[in-house]
Amino acid sequence: MKIDRNSYHNNDKSNNKNENGKNNSDRNDKLSSSSSTSPQPLSPYTPNTPRLGIGTFDLTPSIAEDMRLPMKYKGALVQSVFHGSPAYTAGLKGSILDVDKSGYLIRRGDVIIAVDGHKVDGAMDIIKQLKKKHPGDLLNLVVSRNNQILNLMTKL
Repeated sequence: MKIDRNSYHNNDKSNNKNENGKNNSDRNDKLSSSSSTSPQPLSPYTPNTPRLGIGTFDLTPSIAEDMRLPMKYKGALVQSVFHGSPAYTAGLKGSILDVDKSGYLIRRGDVIIAVDGHKVDGAMDIIKQLKKKHPGDLLNLVVSRNNQILNLMTKL
């Protein structure tokens, strides 16, 4: 589709027609107006779901191997922690790349393996548990860090 600069910048509705002869400004008016039937962004959170304040992804066998964990290990690797968030307050650490004593590249960081006593196989398991919570509730996290198991508690 070729755009004529004169008609593109012209606010005159008679010159602002699309290929089908319909008025583009009508379409723009519909897009900019809000209605109760407009699609909402897809999100696993509801407005009342508390946030933990982490970026995470599923632990894969290859990442587990990079972290010197068993390849069948399950959990959610913490990629990043937002400053001031409940995860930050609890002491969660995001992942980093490092070099071991032999000169091999390895990944270090926290892997969440349980939330409130429920096993975490991946990132969605954390979200499922957060959906059961309300702001101000306590959240218990079991984390694997450098081959040690830690129990962390935070207030959402």
